[in-house]
This record gives sequence, structure tokens and C-alpha cells, in this order.
Amino acid sequence: MLIHVLRIIVNMPITPEASNLSLINYKFKLSATPNVEYRVQSAQLPGITLGTATIQSPFSPIRLSGNVTYDELALTFLVGENMRDYMEIYNWIMKLGYPEDLKQYDGQQYEASLMILNSTFQPIYKFNFTNVIPTSLSSLSFDSTLQDVQYAQASISMSFTTMRVEDLS
Repeated sequence: MLIHVLRIIVNMPITPEASNLSLINYKFKLSATPNVEYRVQSAQLPGITLGTATIQSPFSPIRLSGNVTYDELALTFLVGENMRDYMEIYNWIMKLGYPEDLKQYDGQQYEASLMILNSTFQPIYKFNFTNVIPTSLSSLSFDSTLQDVQYAQASISMSFTTMRVEDLS
């Protein structure tokens, strides 16, 4: 019986990937700022960690799976000339962390998505992030001594509650 199973496994065809995943084919959307399209330069798909719990026993410790934790969602984007994209994130952070009054406070939950595209720019996976909260927005450095025109970039980090994956292929 074991030989028969091994023979089936050995004879199973292996389907190779047609192409390698390109790191430049993706799209980002953020429900908190529906009127702004970010020109994302880089996006870091968050890592995921499965915690463990240990139960002592008279023999060996028994390890069980624990909670899932995520790294932060991190993006770098080109800042538009009118800075609307930067100011949307800035105002969002201020509404959450330092509102001037209750009308300004925005405790609404937002979502974000990072869509991964294949080599023909067709969506293959969509990573949906729930309860997205901005945790940091980088500074902008202005410098009148630059020799060439350089465009401003900003980075944002966001925490979230869950990351769900949709297979779109």
C-alpha cells in the first residue's frame, strides 16, 4: 500500500509557475480618503505571526497555536503638488489622536486594500485590511539647495485588525 502511494506521489506532475511575481504590479485603495488616489511608490505587504501557548505536562511541554498578529501596513507615496494626499492623512491622524472637539473626532472604522497584479496587470489577489488606523506619517524635507528637481515622498504606517485574502485569479 505504501509503495502504491509513493508511486502516485512520484508520478504526480509538478506545475511550474509561468512567471515570477513582479514587485511593481499593485494597486492601493483607502476608504478613509475616497477622493484621493495615492501614487504609491512602495507598499509592504504585512508579515503575519502565529503565536504559541505552552502547556506544561509531566513529560514534554505541549505547544498549541495562539493568536495571529500582523506587522503594520507600510506605504510610501509621491506627494501631489497641492499636498491633498498628505493633508488627508494628516487630518485623519489629528481627528483620531488630537481632536479639538467632539465634532472633529472621527472614530469611524476604515478599510484598505492592496491588490496584487500579475505580469499582464490582471488582479490575482486582493488583501483587505479592516479597522485601519494610521500610526505614523513621515516628515517632508524641503531643501532649496538641491541641484535637480526632486519630488516629495511621504511614508505612512497603519495598524489594522484583520487581513483577509481574496483569490481573484
